[in-house]
Amino acid sequence: DLLFPLHRTTFGVVEMTTGCGRRCQFCLPDLNPQIDFSKESIMASVQANVSQGNKQISLATEDMFIWGQVQTETPFFFPGHLAAKATGAPQDGFSPPYQLAIQIGGMIMALIGLWYFRKFLLLFYSDGVTAISSLLLVFGSNYLNYTAIDTGMSHNWLFTVYVFLLLNTYHFYKTPRMRYALRIGLLTGLATLTRPTDIISCLIPLLWGMEHISIATI
Repeated sequence: DLLFPLHRTTFGVVEMTTGCGRRCQFCLPDLNPQIDFSKESIMASVQANVSQGNKQISLATEDMFIWGQVQTETPFFFPGHLAAKATGAPQDGFSPPYQLAIQIGGMIMALIGLWYFRKFLLLFYSDGVTAISSLLLVFGSNYLNYTAIDTGMSHNWLFTVYVFLLLNTYHFYKTPRMRYALRIGLLTGLATLTRPTDIISCLIPLLWGMEHISIATI
């Protein structure tokens, strides 16, 4: 039986699920199946926290940080689904055809991101400096790992989102137009959905061009 706390928890943490449902074959913790707690159990824990003095509730689930990632990976999910159906693999979203499709999709996103990263750097630097910076990014950081191995994670995809955000912010301040503003809104929204802490991406268009902060500039 699952233990579900009916008393005050640290930071008001309330579990909505336990375990993981991704079924990645290389991950030992994934041997524990994902189990969803009932709405009644979740509400009982929330009420217990509130009645015992907690002023905040933090909902916890393994899937919390992949909601936006689902949006970006969806175009590659459907080819994986068709491949699973054609090959007789489990049509569960996690079997090898799906993983291969996401892997290919992540590499496509990486190439797009690097191409536009180059275009962005060329707005400020020479071709040589841009080439060296790109090489250092790929081989001098964990970018290569998140592109070639851990492709299903959000890092590689968010990199491309940020590149487009930087480009559109640059062009918006150069020539203010509605299309750039809409793209900025969509990109910051997607980044926040993909990883909630990336709401900080809103600071890029808000603080663009500021060399110092003072009451006058605000």
